[in-house]
Amino acid sequence: TGAYTRCVLGPSVEEEAAQRWIARAQDLARALDNGTLRQKVLAIGEAIHDLGVVSARQLSVALLRQGEQQRVTLGEMMVTEGLLSRADLRTALGHKMGYPLVDLRHFEFDPAALRFVPLDTAFECNALPLLLRRHHLVVAVDNLARVAQLGGLPSTDGLKIVPVLARRHHIEAALVRAYHEFGARVWNEPQRAWKLTAPMAA
Repeated sequence: TGAYTRCVLGPSVEEEAAQRWIARAQDLARALDNGTLRQKVLAIGEAIHDLGVVSARQLSVALLRQGEQQRVTLGEMMVTEGLLSRADLRTALGHKMGYPLVDLRHFEFDPAALRFVPLDTAFECNALPLLLRRHHLVVAVDNLARVAQLGGLPSTDGLKIVPVLARRHHIEAALVRAYHEFGARVWNEPQRAWKLTAPMAA
């Protein structure tokens, strides 16, 4: 009988897509300084593919089906069919408008940026402050609608909130890590740590 002696798996769809995401703070800072943080407007299919939630083949099949229906947008059809979550669709729509994607799994953010967004607000908005640079506060969000709420904080008065995008579950994981590791040191309020187990806002 035959038996496998070795199995080599290639990168996942998400890992392949991550090659197109910003993964280093210096790259993000350089893009901000050069005024090139916003990218070109994308087709919605390309924006969805960049998220790493569907393969190129799945996207091609979905585009064919959507072309036959026409009355339903590609994103809505993929949500209905379970290929795409509603949260990922919101992120893809933001990416379609030219906002870049950041890989929070490997990103080394600036702990000092945390002081400008209180923990409670960060969890409510699912927003992670990444970088403070020349009166610009770069914040990773999965939903661009949250930016106005962040800009209304007393702590961000005088700062321009610059949004970048990340997948929702990446932000959730990074928030716990960031505020757990650095929050107490930034605010000197270790008693806030219990709130790290609070449920995320919808």
